[in-house]
Amino acid sequence: MDTLVHDIRHAIRTLRQNLGFTVIAVLMLALGIGGTAAVFSALEQALLRLPPYPEADRLVALDVTATAPGRGVDSIGWSYPKFETMRAATQLLEDVTARTSRDLTVAGAAEPVRLRVEAVSPAYFALLGVGAAAGRVLQDADDSPATASVIVLSHATWQAVFGGDSAVLGRSVRVNDVPMVVVGVAQSRFSGLDGTAAAWIPVHALPIVTSPRALTGRWAHGFTGFARLKPGVTLAQARTEMEAIGRLVDAAHPLPGGGTTWGAALAPLDDARNNPLGRSLLYVLAGAVALVLLIACVNVANLLLARAIAREREIVIRSTLGARRGRLVQFLLTESLVLAVAGGLVGLGVALWGVELLRRAIPESVSSHGVAFLRADTLTLDPGSLVFTAVVVVTTGLLTGLVPAWRLSRLQSTAPLRGSAAQARGMGSLRRLTLRGGLVVAQFALAVVLLGGAGLMLRTLEQLAAVNPGFSPQGVLSFRYSVPRGDTTLSSVALFTGAALEQFRAIPGVSGAAMSGCAPLAGCFDILTVSRIDGRPPFGESETPTVRTNYVSDEYFRVLGVPLLSGRTFNGGDHAGSLPVIVLSETAARRLYGTTRAVGRQLAPSLEPFSKQMGQVIGIVADVKQVRVQEEPQPDVYVSLRQAPSDQLTVFLRSARDPLTLLPAARTAMRALAPDVPLYDAKTLPELVRQSTARERIVSISLTALGVLGLLLAALGIYGVLSFNVAQRTHEVGVRMALGARATDVVGLVVRQGLVIVAAGLVIGGVLALALNRTLHDLLFGVAPGDPLTLVVVMALLLVVAGAAAAVPARRATRVDPMVALRYE
Repeated sequence: MDTLVHDIRHAIRTLRQNLGFTVIAVLMLALGIGGTAAVFSALEQALLRLPPYPEADRLVALDVTATAPGRGVDSIGWSYPKFETMRAATQLLEDVTARTSRDLTVAGAAEPVRLRVEAVSPAYFALLGVGAAAGRVLQDADDSPATASVIVLSHATWQAVFGGDSAVLGRSVRVNDVPMVVVGVAQSRFSGLDGTAAAWIPVHALPIVTSPRALTGRWAHGFTGFARLKPGVTLAQARTEMEAIGRLVDAAHPLPGGGTTWGAALAPLDDARNNPLGRSLLYVLAGAVALVLLIACVNVANLLLARAIAREREIVIRSTLGARRGRLVQFLLTESLVLAVAGGLVGLGVALWGVELLRRAIPESVSSHGVAFLRADTLTLDPGSLVFTAVVVVTTGLLTGLVPAWRLSRLQSTAPLRGSAAQARGMGSLRRLTLRGGLVVAQFALAVVLLGGAGLMLRTLEQLAAVNPGFSPQGVLSFRYSVPRGDTTLSSVALFTGAALEQFRAIPGVSGAAMSGCAPLAGCFDILTVSRIDGRPPFGESETPTVRTNYVSDEYFRVLGVPLLSGRTFNGGDHAGSLPVIVLSETAARRLYGTTRAVGRQLAPSLEPFSKQMGQVIGIVADVKQVRVQEEPQPDVYVSLRQAPSDQLTVFLRSARDPLTLLPAARTAMRALAPDVPLYDAKTLPELVRQSTARERIVSISLTALGVLGLLLAALGIYGVLSFNVAQRTHEVGVRMALGARATDVVGLVVRQGLVIVAAGLVIGGVLALALNRTLHDLLFGVAPGDPLTLVVVMALLLVVAGAAAAVPARRATRVDPMVALRYE
């Protein structure tokens, strides 16, 4: 122990004497260690940590499965009737819970607000072990239509909306204009399984505050299911039971037309929340940060090796005086570990900064299967991240110090004691150049991989920007509102919608106003089955096709700039009492009719206006991207809001000026029509387009930043190697110039030496990039993982940077005075 303490003191004293070297090395390590710790904090929360609920290993997610000929098995959400069939049949699960989310208007504070409200079975809170900070949570007694008019607020909502006023308990608030009593406030920091809930109501409150058919629609698969395994029940036993229950569900709720059969399945909650795309994104970021850390380690190892070579005399003296090889290795590794610890301490500051950047980069909550696997508000450097950082620090210290320690501990001769001239001549040896040059080769190889990945993601963004989303986003503002409760007949909802449109059209600067049930790229459309085509079952009953359905106003296609390919769009003659009409997307026409010449044909989706009378196709429009810019075209069906009104609508206002300037006037217009109806989720359509590529942009920006950092570190590496080599070969350079070598010859000698090292790194890096960039496959669009153009551009960039880095020591070599160099000892 005394020896170790002595070595640490000596290392600190030595590093303080070489402050410039120490600062550079610590900063390099801090960037690598801090970035690694920040990304690990996200990786741990998303993939390594169990959900933060009691007995999380016994929690399971429940799915309905749909098996269709030629399409395999799809896992989807539950309709409430199917969920009740399953809950009544299970013997091996407890606290069986259904949940769904709705954006609802809550009035009762200073002004109405729009909140994300979860409708849940009362067992939800018992399942997750969540209690109340004030009042109570939902109870079994609330799970009936007669007692369902209660609401529980999240702690954040209680503070932000109601000012933390304890008098809110027992108070009546209006949820979608329906009186509900606040019975409790959930415990702090709980915001539901998906991390976005602001309040909770019983499932049986849904028909009261939304649609009367919310719990009776057999094909409305909007619920997720969760439960806990009973004590002693294994996962295999529960899965066997769910397979049997799936057959009961299919028998109780057969799909009209046959073909598709229902089933049921379960998976551990931790498995269900692991979104494959989110997981691949985190793996890519973790890999990129690890590459930067490796480059930093190699660079610091190179710096230590340079210092070690200059300390050969000291090491040989120690060896001559009896120091064993193991003792010398410990002595040298202690210095690198001290450097790593210093880098780790500074790296904690970098990690905190990196975590803050991640919080801003990721959405409020990223979920899969209705379960959050990454939440911005809980992203932090927890004890697990600190332990990981400590392991990284120790590993980094060993990696950076191992090469110079191994090199110096093998010195057996006393050559370094015979004067600087001999040492200088020895420093030009190929073996020593190869050792340091090999580290630079590794740096450039890793930089190729990093920049190659960044280049592929930048190419992906370029390809995505060139994709036609099917509409013209520029100059369009979108926002949402919910039709106020009251008279919810078709005619009254249509009347309110028409009045709202008139108010919005009257706003100065608005050139067009339209509405729809779902905005492009929002993914909130309904999925309906097609029961009849031209009066007959589709495809001879061999398959029941599904279509994405949106409810739109007359001006929707004009305001959004969706091209009309044939026929017409909706107009004032298409109302509740007229013939039901439909507009199809180009892909829908091809899928359903095999041709785009479908105007005048008949269609019956599973929607109320078409249950009694077949709908007529009146127009074909271009395909619109409804979920993501990179999606393949899907069949879309558009229905007039006059014939199938929706109570939750998105408004679109087109203007030649900045669309966001229209929002205050739009709020004023809505207050004049319905004072208690808030407008929310306001954004421009270009912003919607950007949000749809947010994942790709995050990865592109991250990889590019890390790639540039890796490139700079690699450039410093080649600069350091060549500068050191020039300094060690001063005598040789002087001899060459005294014998008539020109400056260009000397420059060529130095640059060629650097380019040999760089070329080796580029070749190795190219091979690694071709292999490792396949991990980006799920994130790429319009470009292959082995895209040769990207690789060539990256290699050319690295050559230019390497040439610039080599130019400085090369120019320094030309300034060597031959007479001084010949006297160099």
